[in-house]
Amino acid sequence: MQRLHYSGEPVADAAFTDIQTLNNFSDQQFAALTEILFRFVTEPTESERLLNELCEFASQNGMILGPLKNIVKSALLVPNGALKRNLTAEHVKADFIALGLSEEKAGYFADQWKLHSAALSRAHGIAGSVLMWIENWLADRKQRVGVNGFFYLWNSLSQKVVEASSLAIFKRELDVAFVAKGIRGYGEKAGTGY
Repeated sequence: MQRLHYSGEPVADAAFTDIQTLNNFSDQQFAALTEILFRFVTEPTESERLLNELCEFASQNGMILGPLKNIVKSALLVPNGALKRNLTAEHVKADFIALGLSEEKAGYFADQWKLHSAALSRAHGIAGSVLMWIENWLADRKQRVGVNGFFYLWNSLSQKVVEASSLAIFKRELDVAFVAKGIRGYGEKAGTGY
C-alpha cells in the first residue's frame, strides 16, 4: 500500500483497482463523471442528487450502479483528502497518476480543480454560518498580555485583531514594552492594582 499527498494513511488496493477502472472510461464518460463529482464536492449536502445523477450516468452508459458507486467513492478520496490538507491541483494530479489514472485524465481533473477552486473554498472553507458563529463567539471575549509579571489591560477581541496592520502590531509591541518597564497607565502589575 502506497502513501499519497491526500492521505497520511496507506491507500487500500481497492482504490487502485477502482481508479484503473475509471481510467478505462472514454474521455467523454470521464468528463461527464468528473462534472458530477465536482457538483457533489462543491455542494456536499446534495447526496440525493449525486445518487440520481449516478443512476442516470450508469443507465446512459450501460453500466451497473454498484461498481460505479465504488469507483466514485474511490475517486472522491482524492478531492476530499486534498480539501482537508489544502493541496494544490498539482498534488491532486500527482495522486491520481499514482493511483493509475492516465496523465491526460489526471491533468483534466487538476484543471477542473483549478476551475472550481473558488466554489470549493466557499463550500469547505470557513464561511457563512460557521464564520458568523466564530465572530459572534469572539465578540464578547477579552484578552490581555502578560510580560514578566506585568499585565496589559483587558481588551475586547474583534475582527481588527485578525486584520491588524503593521502599525497596529508596532503599537502593540510598544505597549508591551511599556508594560514590561512598569510604566503606569499602560498596564497593571499582578496583584498591585496599577
